[in-house]
Amino acid sequence: MSSPYPPPQSNPYATAAPPQQPQPAPYGAPPAYGAPAPAYGSPAPAYGAPAPAPAYGAPAPAYGAPAPAYGAPAPAYGAPAYGAQPYGAPAPAYAPPGVLTCRFCGGFPAVQTTVRGHQGMIIIMRFLRQPGPFCRTCGTAMVRHMSARTLVQGWWGYLSSVMTPITLLRNLVAHNKIKRLPPAAPGPLGPQLDPGKPLLRRPAALMLLVPAAGIALFLALVVFGAAVGHSTNSNDNSPFNSTAGLHTPLPLDIVTGDCLHNTGTDDSPALKQLPCSDPSAELKVLGRVNGATDGETACDKYPNYEKSFTHHETGNNYVLCLVTNKPAAGAGT
Repeated sequence: MSSPYPPPQSNPYATAAPPQQPQPAPYGAPPAYGAPAPAYGSPAPAYGAPAPAPAYGAPAPAYGAPAPAYGAPAPAYGAPAYGAQPYGAPAPAYAPPGVLTCRFCGGFPAVQTTVRGHQGMIIIMRFLRQPGPFCRTCGTAMVRHMSARTLVQGWWGYLSSVMTPITLLRNLVAHNKIKRLPPAAPGPLGPQLDPGKPLLRRPAALMLLVPAAGIALFLALVVFGAAVGHSTNSNDNSPFNSTAGLHTPLPLDIVTGDCLHNTGTDDSPALKQLPCSDPSAELKVLGRVNGATDGETACDKYPNYEKSFTHHETGNNYVLCLVTNKPAAGAGT
């Protein structure tokens, strides 16, 4: 059935619409399947746009590898993906069953030992330990690290001067076991520890001067004490003194080599001349110094003297320098 109204007439004054350009795909929409790649020099996608999917057949990144930085160029054709092992690099080795592996990197061979540390805090002490197994590289790093900490922190407790040397010696035993290992193969657990500088090339090695200074001080005190003791003995070598009016009746012609017996005490001597073969003659005259009144000064010329006897009498002062008499074997029989 036809319309009774005439068809609408076109506007004779309207202008024709310009030809429309094809509209781009919506924001972030992927290109159609099989669409050609953008031409060289085309603008980069807007900030936040998802990165294009890798080409079919491209290798996937290694597990746990960090993502590439924003704007990083894509790897060249045939190059390994970001984070993958480069071509020809040794892959992590897995130890045979029953073989010890390093607790840090998983490498092998490894040895079971324990590295120790000590901290002294006046009245509190801490004993640190790090059990193995260790490979050669990780074990060396652990020995150096814990020994360096012990050198710095291990001298400040009341027993640390004893415990710190023991700890360092035990670490030396562990280090001797570790250094006999061959270099370990790469392990699957992670990178090996960095050994760093040898212990004696670290600043902590200066703390070895602490025990050295302590030993030197101890030896100095021993030498000083021995010197003071010898000087005291020299001063005590003059216990026998006689005064005018209370003097021992000794012969005036007593000479070096004569033997005496003290029937009194050190404070109140009573000397009697006896034959040197008599067991009672416990003293022997090492020298006689006439006119002297100071036994210590007079007997300085006799370094082996043990006692001195000073006789005070007007016009007849003298000092006898005495040693212990040792009668000959069989004398007096």
